[in-house]
Amino acid sequence: MKKLFLASMLMVSAGITHADTQLVNADGSELSAICIAAVTSREAMYDTAAELGVRDFAPAEMRCNGQTLSRFVSLHRAKPAVVAPAGFVFSNTDDTPVTELCMAVVRSEQEYLAVKERHFGNEAGIEDQVRCNDMPLASFARKYRTPVPAVSLR
Repeated sequence: MKKLFLASMLMVSAGITHADTQLVNADGSELSAICIAAVTSREAMYDTAAELGVRDFAPAEMRCNGQTLSRFVSLHRAKPAVVAPAGFVFSNTDDTPVTELCMAVVRSEQEYLAVKERHFGNEAGIEDQVRCNDMPLASFARKYRTPVPAVSLR
């Protein structure tokens, strides 16, 4: 009984695939070759179908290992790396207090408050009057300010 259990566990573990595992056309069929090419790219799939002379190729009707082609591809295609969003470069073209305020608001709340106090004092509603790149100050800050990473003390 233990030998049967061990043998079945080995077969199950051998069937588990890893993301780095290459797909193999075990049955040598044209459709399997197309399934494998589809994992690479859509263009590779159509090129393979054309090279193999498969007529009336209908990807929506194809099955790969009992799954729809799109499901098979989503399971086996390498996931793209997460790319950090591009940074923004701001150009300070003049030395006006409004430009300085716009530059400060994207750097930090503290710098914004210091520049606001230095140039505008307690002037009421300055946030509603200032526009940066033709955007209201608050919208400009939300769009371009670098978020501060959250720190948890738990």
